[in-house]
Amino acid sequence: MSGLVAIFNPAGIKAACLADMIRASPTRASGRDVWEDPCFAAARLHHGVIEAAPQPTWDAGRTLCLFMDGGVPGFGDASAPAACLSLFRGRRDRFADLNGSFALIVYDAVRRRVSLVSDRMNTRPLYYFQAGRELVVATHVAALTAHPDCPRTLDRQSLHELIAYRQVLGANTIYDGIRWMEPGSIVTFDGATSRTRAYWRMRWREPDFPQRDLPDLIAEAVRAAVRRRRAPGIRHGVFLSGGLDSRIILAAAEEPLPCLTLGDVETGQLRCAREAAAIKGAPHHFLPVSPDDFWSCFEEGVRLTGGIYGCQHNHFLPVLDRTREHCDVAFSGGYLDTILRGSFMPARRIAFGGVSASVPWPASLPSGDLPSLLARSQKTASPVSLVRSVLSREAEAEHEDRLRWGMRNALVGFESDYPHHAWSYVMMRSMPHNLGFPNVLSIRSRMEVELVAWDHELLEIALRLPPGWVMPDNAYRSALALLSPALARLQYANDGMPADANVYLRTASRMLGASARAVETRLLGNRPLNGSASWLDFCGMLRQAGPLRRRLEDLPRSEALAACGIFDPVGLQAAVDGHLHRNRNHAKFLLMLLTVDEWIRQFGATGTPLQSTGAAPLYQAPVA
Repeated sequence: MSGLVAIFNPAGIKAACLADMIRASPTRASGRDVWEDPCFAAARLHHGVIEAAPQPTWDAGRTLCLFMDGGVPGFGDASAPAACLSLFRGRRDRFADLNGSFALIVYDAVRRRVSLVSDRMNTRPLYYFQAGRELVVATHVAALTAHPDCPRTLDRQSLHELIAYRQVLGANTIYDGIRWMEPGSIVTFDGATSRTRAYWRMRWREPDFPQRDLPDLIAEAVRAAVRRRRAPGIRHGVFLSGGLDSRIILAAAEEPLPCLTLGDVETGQLRCAREAAAIKGAPHHFLPVSPDDFWSCFEEGVRLTGGIYGCQHNHFLPVLDRTREHCDVAFSGGYLDTILRGSFMPARRIAFGGVSASVPWPASLPSGDLPSLLARSQKTASPVSLVRSVLSREAEAEHEDRLRWGMRNALVGFESDYPHHAWSYVMMRSMPHNLGFPNVLSIRSRMEVELVAWDHELLEIALRLPPGWVMPDNAYRSALALLSPALARLQYANDGMPADANVYLRTASRMLGASARAVETRLLGNRPLNGSASWLDFCGMLRQAGPLRRRLEDLPRSEALAACGIFDPVGLQAAVDGHLHRNRNHAKFLLMLLTVDEWIRQFGATGTPLQSTGAAPLYQAPVA
């Protein structure tokens, strides 16, 4: 599947808007299922991997119709929507039992109302806004902007979160008035009022198994998750970077999966991926990407982000067109590190020889207000001094309070005996706003992807793990060794150590490697625009002559950023100069600013983020 768009108004809709929203959806899905009546119009966009059953799905009395994005393993393309419709009519709390990745739009043609349903982790987000009696819904914010009543007032809270964390934490978006579905919830709208009901909440509980059993439980859960997602008649593959999370999927597959590695040139990760595929007797396909692909797909990549996180994944877009030669659906190991390896939990930073690294450290936390502690220590945070340097005086005065408020809002509903889990809760509760989600969106724009991490069995294990069982991730690595000892012994490209090596040895090896690369850079200048992994060297890309550097040099004078109302042009100039001329690495921060700049260039900004007026636009996007 690739997305949904819908418009509902009990007083009657403008049907032409739906066609505009479909055209504005940033996807290359070829399939279209469209249905409309005077009060409701909706479409499902899909890739047509198999002979897709047409939607919507109706109940027996043709009073309820349902559009579904995604699916539920164990149900066919036609039976999954029918099962969801049955639950909607009777036991809506049982949506929590559906072990799949889905989003639903349900229209009641008799009562003239519409309902939106998210799955437990909101893995297929729906964004929406209300304009009078009309509700407009889409998988992508870019699709919503095609509606003439779409809000264009920039959300000041979201802007502060973006520059601090390179993502929006809560249910807000870049535009005030556009929101997204909360996980495990149902929103119902009748043209006058809306009501939200949660059918599932994420809660940590005490483990009901001994710690020694954890590797076996993880290994079996991953094996079962892969097995239940291998539908008959579908060619499955796996995106294999050589890292632990994609490697464990390869290890768990009962039959060899074609392996796809995306990267620039011959790297440590590519060599590791080839060896891993050979160990499992699986075919391996290298799909090379070029640094030029990043700029050529920059505008499309920004449309996929919705303007709510930095654009760093779009260089994969041209390559993804070729993945369909090898598979119809690809497995990804994304988010396994989030739920099972504690990647967002607190860590202690150690430094040696000018190089620093994070080491898992589930020690006691300092006393104080938890939201304030998270706001200061979020792992995805940009350097505080850098953030403050680009803010206007008025924005700097409110920045810290904004971050505390945003973190407090992101922690609503958090329940655990261990405050360490709060870091993971913030990232898991807003999974579609996570920094890694643009990668998922990039893949879905071209083909379907299966994320094993969102399997219920794995999630239930994760929600029973005390911090000390997760950090360091020894149990996870032991699970990999149980599934495939040979894959566990294979070195890890990021640090050159075997996957089952001690975390502290791995950290030392990684720091030594980073020190060597730093010396090489000082002696030889900028390295090639690739590293040991699949990702390009964004730091070097921004410094090289070309269109991306020219856009970066123009950033301090950007009318689009000026429309945000929070930036200081002098501070922006200093940040750009520091990266270009003073050998400082501000790449992630500057890519986020370039994303916001490009989003506003494409879609505009109306009113003012200081006080919404609905007046003339501060920055009007050019008309195509």
